[in-house]
Amino acid sequence: WLGTAGGGLLRWREGKVDALGSEYGLSHITSLFEDSERNLWVGTFGGGLHRLQNGKFIVYGVQEGLSHDATYSAAEDATGAVWIGTYGGGLNRLKNGEVVAYTAKDGLRSENLGTIVPARNGDVWIATQSGLLRLRDGKLRAYTREDGLSERLVTAILEDRAGRIWVGNSEGLHRLEGERFVSYGKRDGLPGDFVLTLAEGRDGSLWIGTYDSGLARWKDGRFTTYRGTGLEQQPIACLYEDADGTLWIGTFGGGLVRMRNDRFDALTTRQGLFDDN
Repeated sequence: WLGTAGGGLLRWREGKVDALGSEYGLSHITSLFEDSERNLWVGTFGGGLHRLQNGKFIVYGVQEGLSHDATYSAAEDATGAVWIGTYGGGLNRLKNGEVVAYTAKDGLRSENLGTIVPARNGDVWIATQSGLLRLRDGKLRAYTREDGLSERLVTAILEDRAGRIWVGNSEGLHRLEGERFVSYGKRDGLPGDFVLTLAEGRDGSLWIGTYDSGLARWKDGRFTTYRGTGLEQQPIACLYEDADGTLWIGTFGGGLVRMRNDRFDALTTRQGLFDDN
């Protein structure tokens, strides 16, 4: 499944690309995830949150109780609840058709949210334009420079298989140790300080996509940078390593890039993509 910034929702199957959901107004896709029942959830910028179930799309928006139709991110927790980060309406929790909203009145620094990560211990990690928040037992906690993390736009959050929380922003890569963050940047071997996206590999390594410095991997306490691939020329928007170890790299402007056995191949509008973003 591929979400584009103008070409809607695409399905890659057996070497062919199909467009889906145009009749539902799926154009600017912001997020994709598959829930525990294998339903596909599609976030959009202004069109609500869509669930693909049994071949049909079900739409959740303001009319269905969400606080905003711009659904930037969504993720499922261990109880089956779907947490939704909106752009302008704060955080929503959807379960059994009921919505609970968390807004500035509840302590959100900003109601323009990015990535939402429900952790295995029940915490919910929230990326905002003004830093990182944690929701625990209904209470919000903001992380600041006193905790090792600035109040800047948070672009990525990941919980790895060991339960460690990693955060990316314009000041590098950060890992939570206890209640404080340890930071890594160019001085530590990261190719650039502006981290846009994170993904965990099958071997436990951490893939890191940057804004203007290409792709890197953290493994065994060291960074490896992949240069000369053309990835330094466009922001890396998303990363995913599939079951056979192939890394898929979504970019702004360079289409979809496949990394297999350290070889990079691009899939763009020339090969049938509707959009290179």
